[in-house]
Amino acid sequence: MPRLPPWVGAADRALSFAAARICVVRSATAVNAAEELARLEGAWTAGREVAPSFQWDARPAPADLLRGLDALATRFDAEPPLGPLYAARARELLLDAAIIEAVGTPAIRALASRRFDVGSEARVEAWARAWVEMAPPPAEPACVVTDDERDPRSLVTRMRAEIGRRRLPMRVVVQPGLASLAATSDDAVVVVAARRVTVADVERTVLHEIEGHAEPLVCAVRRGFGLGAVGSARGIDDQEGRALLLERRAGHHGPARLRELGLRHVAARACLAGADFVEIARSLREREASVASAVRIAARVLRGGGLAREVVYLSALSRVERALRAEPSLDGWLASGRVSVEAARVLVEALGLAA
Repeated sequence: MPRLPPWVGAADRALSFAAARICVVRSATAVNAAEELARLEGAWTAGREVAPSFQWDARPAPADLLRGLDALATRFDAEPPLGPLYAARARELLLDAAIIEAVGTPAIRALASRRFDVGSEARVEAWARAWVEMAPPPAEPACVVTDDERDPRSLVTRMRAEIGRRRLPMRVVVQPGLASLAATSDDAVVVVAARRVTVADVERTVLHEIEGHAEPLVCAVRRGFGLGAVGSARGIDDQEGRALLLERRAGHHGPARLRELGLRHVAARACLAGADFVEIARSLREREASVASAVRIAARVLRGGGLAREVVYLSALSRVERALRAEPSLDGWLASGRVSVEAARVLVEALGLAA
């Protein structure tokens, strides 16, 4: 790791402390998600277009923490070239804190638009339209239960095996009602409980979480790259784009996966435009999504009442793909932590080509 300015260590600790207490996705995940998803799927299967009754336990960040972040952002601005990266992340955490305060209220959508919506790129919208319009492929047998400890093909078993093979200091935790099949936190990969999936879903998800999220985080921690561990502004977003690019390179972007990504994108756009759960789920059904898929995607984009974080995935894929085609050296930094394309460019300029 190149030599860093002396103030960086204290900045890393301050942002790490704040990020541990300001977690948007955790705060926007309903405490009754598992029960509500089961109820919604049963009702919609029976032809009843019911709305969800999600409950959240979002805890606002302390006021003194927010004041400290604001002061740090101003201080970091005066420490170029790396300081503005820390300032941008501090301000992003302040916006995340505002989103947490708005969980379950109409205000969350406007805040989520500021946080996640980077505008409408023609290529991204064309991808989404084309992928949604693909004919639904023949259904593969969903023969694996995600948390089946006895099945070597299951997601929990494969995730543990891959973590062990790569010697990553991460746990695997099973959680009911998770919006996605898996998610990576600071010290664990979380796997959704009791969901039937295909073997292809398992292998794609293992690649996405381990190579796309867990390995860069562990790399940042091991090398003392604090900003890579806590994330630059939009670093976690662009990491999703890189994880999708890894999926594509590994041959996981068949029609089923592309349709899913397209449906999630149009649902997130509809959410940010003000559509409610019933409107979103109905529009997905009209696009030939299954009941289970329509309900889960609608619930996912409406986490917290309208988080719509899924809007970043295709934009980030496009941004990362274009950046790496033009500047392959950026991938050294993208693979070394939760770093955005913009931050990677600054790091290459300030610290050199090799991460």
